[in-house]
Amino acid sequence: MMSAPIRLHNPAALQDPTAALYAHVAATEPGSRMIYLAGQVGSDKDGNVPDTLVEQTRQALANIKTCLAEVGATVRNIVHATTYIVDYDAERSAAIWPLYAEFLSDVAGTYTPPGTLVPVPALAAPQFKIEIQVVAAVRAPAPAKTTVDGAGVPAAGVGITDVDVVVVGAGLSGLQAATDVHNAGLSYVVLEAKGRVGGKTEVVKVGNGVLDVGAAWINDKTQPRMFELYRRFGFEALVQRVEGNAFFRDDNASQTKVVPWPDLLQLDEKETETFGAIWASLDEDAKNINLYDSTANIHIEDVSLGEYLRKHGATGRMFTVWTSWFRALTGCEPDDIGLVYILDYIKSGGGLDSLLTDGEAGAQYMRNRHGNQTISIRLAANLRPNSVYLNSPVTRITQTADGALVETLSRSVFRARKVLISIPTPLYKHIRFSPPLPLEKQEIIGATHLGAYSKCILVYSTPWWREAGVNGGFTDLSGPVAFSRDVSSDEDGLYAIGCLIFGDYAVKWSRLPPSQRVKVVKDQLASMISAAEQSDLRRKVYDTVRAIEKQWLPEPWSEGAPCPMVAPGGTWARLGNELRRPFKNLHFIGTETAYEWKGYMEGAVLAGERGAKEVVKLLQDGVQQYSAKL
Repeated sequence: MMSAPIRLHNPAALQDPTAALYAHVAATEPGSRMIYLAGQVGSDKDGNVPDTLVEQTRQALANIKTCLAEVGATVRNIVHATTYIVDYDAERSAAIWPLYAEFLSDVAGTYTPPGTLVPVPALAAPQFKIEIQVVAAVRAPAPAKTTVDGAGVPAAGVGITDVDVVVVGAGLSGLQAATDVHNAGLSYVVLEAKGRVGGKTEVVKVGNGVLDVGAAWINDKTQPRMFELYRRFGFEALVQRVEGNAFFRDDNASQTKVVPWPDLLQLDEKETETFGAIWASLDEDAKNINLYDSTANIHIEDVSLGEYLRKHGATGRMFTVWTSWFRALTGCEPDDIGLVYILDYIKSGGGLDSLLTDGEAGAQYMRNRHGNQTISIRLAANLRPNSVYLNSPVTRITQTADGALVETLSRSVFRARKVLISIPTPLYKHIRFSPPLPLEKQEIIGATHLGAYSKCILVYSTPWWREAGVNGGFTDLSGPVAFSRDVSSDEDGLYAIGCLIFGDYAVKWSRLPPSQRVKVVKDQLASMISAAEQSDLRRKVYDTVRAIEKQWLPEPWSEGAPCPMVAPGGTWARLGNELRRPFKNLHFIGTETAYEWKGYMEGAVLAGERGAKEVVKLLQDGVQQYSAKL
């Protein structure tokens, strides 16, 4: 028997009330859900009311049990009961208390929740002699009961909503999939754990403009699906401002330079040779990766990315440079990423030039004046009314012969023919799958992890850095801010520098007291200006209108960003195909399952389209076959 989320207490300083069938205190456990019953009187379903107090009490208690069962509860879920008795007389009413004792008893003994007795002159109708009002609490979610063969069924009294497709997750991937399912004429719901749509895209409104605290950049040529969404919704693309000089600090914290963009590193001849050789090696090895069949890469020794870099001459300062770049790409340390997976990641994004540059061919070329979360908001708005459920984490998915039952934390249950799962792979652990996912899929899920990503955006009344000939770029190999960009929207009078913090630096920064985090960022930027002998600008760093910070690692239902990485050891080459392989009626989407632009918004949209195409074809083929049989 599942215990109720209630604990009874009787303080030693008070008289023991258990003999009188009540307790002084009932405390509910965190996460429980309160249930309020209307006052129950001694009337049966047909409106019949017995004459005596005893028989009315018996009927009222039976009605309460029926109401509790409706929400999957028992008497042990009762938090408090109030009993109203007309013309109360202790001697005459003594006969009803054995009925209470019977009502509150089960195989575990007698349950004695807090209660109150209220004598009253009359109730709602003259024939009523007693009314009992109950408040209860249930767990959220209550586990589904099981049949003899182990198949899940919803808890007693829980209604089921039937749809063709359930989409789990309302990020770009899930909403694009839902859009395609909608366009195919199928029924659907989208279940989102957070209180908003957008996944790893999120905007904060500042004055007349918005700032992206999540995914921010796209490219109009290399990422055509995202740019198409910009055009569809009438969004204005802002080219990332990079004109001017930038502040650069090496891993020696005392060395800060003002350097022309983008030639930040100022390498000597030997370093230039080593850097170029590593770049060429990574690019060439990535080109040889098979994106569509991970097992075709099984011959590659899957060392860590860190080991690969060291083997190719990245030591000292050079290793710090490459570490900084890969932290920015993944939020992870190089020694935590498998070589085969990162080569796949590089190829899926078009190569290192594409991933690491801000120019016309780079992934950081354009921003959205209206904010990228607005794409998800618009996609959701174009779906059927009331089809997107927010604050609805999925806790259990039970597959059946012809579909699946999907249960949320609030105990809503949906029966679908197909389920599209569009949450980061490491978050699958929050869902109870019945039957369990295949062992191969469990293994690849266990090998994935999300990186630590944080943003601290400093908002100013004027773009003071431009007046000094600086483009807003602060690149610091010493951290915690790895680099910054001018994320202003001049059209909206919004001027800001977005500071990005990744990997171990982000973890350490997040542990600082809230009052210190923004100060540490300002101190870092100010110290770089001072060291660069432009101390007249130093005070302007602190003169902010507002500071906005976002940490993705500790955020519930995110647990990191931007994309799950796979640990070294050969798992990706051996089991990478399992990440996107359907399991019965479950289909897996999300940016990490994309063949192109894995980890980016473009990849999320492409993965959503792929998943929707899969399920739509299967469902339409099934309908055609069924019709043919008829």
